[in-house]
Amino acid sequence: MEIRFPRPLAPGDTIAVTSPSSGVGETLRGRLNFAVQALRERGFVVEIGDCMDGAGHTSAPVEERAAELMRMLLDPGIRAVIPPWGGVTAIDLIPHLDLDALAQAEPTWFIGYSDISTLLAPITLRTGWRRSTAAISWIPPTTFPNR
Repeated sequence: MEIRFPRPLAPGDTIAVTSPSSGVGETLRGRLNFAVQALRERGFVVEIGDCMDGAGHTSAPVEERAAELMRMLLDPGIRAVIPPWGGVTAIDLIPHLDLDALAQAEPTWFIGYSDISTLLAPITLRTGWRRSTAAISWIPPTTFPNR
């Protein structure tokens, strides 16, 4: 299978943030806000999804997490999807993803690590989309606010 690369990101592009696994708790919300602001300062539009709740084990029920991820990956106006981090339940989304629809769509950057790798691997293998391993927390931890 030929690997298909999304076009490079440029200022003005939209980057979406969703939590396919664990959400962002209140004590870590400052780190997310800081990272989002850094992306905005670099000229990107940032869309924060609804599946971000960090009060429980997952950010939302599996169907909602899968639907939000699919919407973001298929939206031609969104050029990248970056989860804030992993967790342990992303694998639950796999049966709910329409990999055939993704294979027909223009590739979108899907960037993640840890538990998100359980989504990156099948998406790449079934769609040919190039993936990247990183996280929204790519900003050096020493620059994060305490809250």
